[in-house]
Amino acid sequence: MAFTIDDWSQDFNSASSTVSQLLSSPLPLAPSSISNCERAISRLSLRLNEVKHSPENFAVTPPELARFDAMMNNLQAQFKSLQNYSSKPSTSSNPGPVDSSQDAYMQTTQTVMSAQDDMLDELGNGISRLHDQAQLINDESRLHVKLLDDMEGGVEAATMGLRAEAKHAEKIREQSSVCKLYIVIAALTALLVFLLVMGFSH
Repeated sequence: MAFTIDDWSQDFNSASSTVSQLLSSPLPLAPSSISNCERAISRLSLRLNEVKHSPENFAVTPPELARFDAMMNNLQAQFKSLQNYSSKPSTSSNPGPVDSSQDAYMQTTQTVMSAQDDMLDELGNGISRLHDQAQLINDESRLHVKLLDDMEGGVEAATMGLRAEAKHAEKIREQSSVCKLYIVIAALTALLVFLLVMGFSH
């Protein structure tokens, strides 16, 4: 991609400003100025066609494409008015554009301004949508943090419970071992008494 949509917008504004200045200039106009405008507009048209062909490469939405197309058509109509104006003979009583050219210029200028207003409105709507999405992401992040905190508390409680159960099991095991030891001692004592009794009886 040799250019961006911002580059195209800057070139469009420059060409539109040049055409407007020429329409307000007295006759005769320099042929080179007309030729430069024509080349700039042709370049804008070619680049806009490239944007239309691959809008995803320029991150341009269909409504934006429609506005750019309308702006381009208005600029081409404005340039046609400039060509008609530049072909008029230069007289002392006609230092500026004729009425018809001036009316066409004013009409195209108003159309371009309206298209730019629509672009600003769309930009404002996009910013508002981004704000809403950022707020939603922020709320979800807070919810996730709360869930993680709850999970951490649950894990700690479960760990403490497991430790308590382990201590209880160890205590029972120790008590069971002592009980078995007492039983063995009692059995050995009984055996010893039995053997003593048997010994004395003989």
